[in-house]
Amino acid sequence: MLAIPAFLTELTPSVIREAMTSVRTLDVEPWVKTHLGDSMLAKRRQAFRPSAVDMKTA
Repeated sequence: MLAIPAFLTELTPSVIREAMTSVRTLDVEPWVKTHLGDSMLAKRRQAFRPSAVDMKTA
């Protein structure tokens, strides 16, 4: 849904700048978490992070 307006106008540097400055990071972060999920780096860190149980037995 958010990308539809992008197809209706020419994407110029000034349009992109305006779009990026008109949205707060605090609003983007929950949207990214809901719609895109964790990054590959975050998933890799979770997969290879020692768990609390492993730390107690080490």
